[in-house]
Amino acid sequence: MRIVPNRDREREYLLEKANTEIAHENKKIRGKTSRAAGKAFEKKVEKKLEEEGWMVIKFNKQVDLENNKLYTAKAQFNPFFGRIVGEGSGFPDFICIRQDTRVNWIVQLVECKTNGILDKMEKRKIEWIRNNLHLTIIVASKGEKRGEIKYEFQ
Repeated sequence: MRIVPNRDREREYLLEKANTEIAHENKKIRGKTSRAAGKAFEKKVEKKLEEEGWMVIKFNKQVDLENNKLYTAKAQFNPFFGRIVGEGSGFPDFICIRQDTRVNWIVQLVECKTNGILDKMEKRKIEWIRNNLHLTIIVASKGEKRGEIKYEFQ
């Protein structure tokens, strides 16, 4: 039996299309698991900071570098599910407050990153916060050992 070239091309096209759809589904699944892992890590950091005596508040502001100001982060609404899927993710993630002495308070900003790597825009936002608000930011990331949280001052 002789294979017709058009059928070969059609077969290759269909295989390539199927592989593309599978890759797209894998990316969607990877994105969902990454977001879930990041949210779980945030909760873990929040719990640990509260155990260490910090009052932890979710920060709902974003830095607008173009207009040089802070603005409230918008909550994301998914019309298909009919609910809010993101409660307004600010940068950084938390404001942590602890009383040092009777009159002095310590204020820290904490950003949670599972791998500890900040992208270029996040570094620019940190620089803006450091220059305009005169606060330091701590990046919380996963440590070497299981369950360990590593803090790094920026």
